[in-house]
Amino acid sequence: ANSYSKEESRGSAIYNKGNFTLKNSIIENNTIERLNFNYIEGNIFNSGMLVAVGNIFRNNSGYYKQPNKNYEGSPNIYNVGDLDLSYNVFANNAPFNMICRDIYIGGGKDIKIDNNFWTTNNNPFNEQAINLDFANSWIVLDLIPEYSSIGSGQTLEFIASFKSNDGETIDLSLFPKESISFLVNDESIIEKEFINGACTFEYAFNEIGTYNVSGKIYNLTNIALVDVG
Repeated sequence: ANSYSKEESRGSAIYNKGNFTLKNSIIENNTIERLNFNYIEGNIFNSGMLVAVGNIFRNNSGYYKQPNKNYEGSPNIYNVGDLDLSYNVFANNAPFNMICRDIYIGGGKDIKIDNNFWTTNNNPFNEQAINLDFANSWIVLDLIPEYSSIGSGQTLEFIASFKSNDGETIDLSLFPKESISFLVNDESIIEKEFINGACTFEYAFNEIGTYNVSGKIYNLTNIALVDVG
């Protein structure tokens, strides 16, 4: 964590050309400068076999000097080897122009990047998180009930949970510890830790009106609507 690598660097935090397994770790706050040939070759550079399970990759960035449409790579993971990544969190890694936020795939024959949380409920390829559409499934944030109509003075329970975008069963015991902030009409109420991929929040609605109840983790916010009459 907290490394800074000058030009002509590959992998400011981790450089792997063998077989490397990373578990239950936090890779954060690393910065790497671009190479002369306009590549950003990652705070993790992999040309071997990288297996990563249950990690948090956050706040990693690149230094680019000036915009250039020819830039390629990622400030987080630059891959030209084989990848097997699952149950990881990718959050607040800084994209730039054509730079991928989380993973740049420049090679490799065996690429598995399913069941990760990209701090978006959308396909990570469509969010500039990865440069190739290789994620078949990903973890999303769910907040229920999405809509409620209740009387004044009633209390509602909301459930925030992680699940797979395709509805398949996933093993959230492998997922790192994370917390979510609950807000009511943009006022922060409480922060709670997920237990086995879920947590609950109760709130008493004592005044008539329309309420937005939000669950926020990093830059992802889910909103539930409550009408109180």
